[in-house]
Amino acid sequence: MSRSSTDNWNACPRGELKSLSTRLRARRTRRNWARSFATLALVACAGVGAWSLAPQMEAMMDFKIAGIHCSRVLALAQEYAAHKLDPQVEEQIKTHIHRCPRCYLRFKAMRLIMSEDHPGTHHDRRSLAFPRSSLDAPAVVRKLG
Repeated sequence: MSRSSTDNWNACPRGELKSLSTRLRARRTRRNWARSFATLALVACAGVGAWSLAPQMEAMMDFKIAGIHCSRVLALAQEYAAHKLDPQVEEQIKTHIHRCPRCYLRFKAMRLIMSEDHPGTHHDRRSLAFPRSSLDAPAVVRKLG
């Protein structure tokens, strides 16, 4: 800058720089609050969306294996454990548990809970003892876990 161009400058009125810095700080604060609110709104929308889709996702995960759905297997779990079902239905459930990793894990968890609730009792574990195959749920669970 040449010396002649500095002669055209006027001095700022008293408090002008402080006012400018205050306005800039307030603008920055509003922008940060707006970003935070937008992020919070996005997370809330994603949460509501996931919550509203949960029933449909559960329905999509209700597989029909061996002629019986996961939801039906879980509904009959107590009767199956007590051997109060038809042999045909029992065999369907046994095959379903054998091929479905989700139901296998659920039944395994129920067996563990039952044995903790009643120490000293021996439950029939035949539904969890399967021959190894490519569709073997216990093997799939071990590979994933």
